[in-house]
Amino acid sequence: MNSPVLLPTLFNQILPKEKYKIEVIVMSSIKVIKKNGDIVEFEPQKVYDACKSAGASDKIARDVTDAVVEELHAIKSEKIRRLTLEKLKEVDKETADNWIKYDIQHGRHKEESFLNL
Repeated sequence: MNSPVLLPTLFNQILPKEKYKIEVIVMSSIKVIKKNGDIVEFEPQKVYDACKSAGASDKIARDVTDAVVEELHAIKSEKIRRLTLEKLKEVDKETADNWIKYDIQHGRHKEESFLNL
């Protein structure tokens, strides 16, 4: 399902007027970074097993596992925005600051604390 989408221009002073095509990356699996640094596939069964080992009933273990899986697949847009700004700031601080200032000026985010990402 690699259908292209259009990224709208957010900053006329930074980006040209044309729109940019980007590829949509479908998240098919979730990766987990283990304590030792290994990266492995997320396995819901491990959540279930841990709940059962701690004494949870089958229903509670299933409900907790379902809730964890749901939360992992339902990331809030604000978290994506923050992560994007943090990564952008690492490689281009001025552009990240311009994004934040634009949002503040246009009432998208009134908190000046975003400038301290």
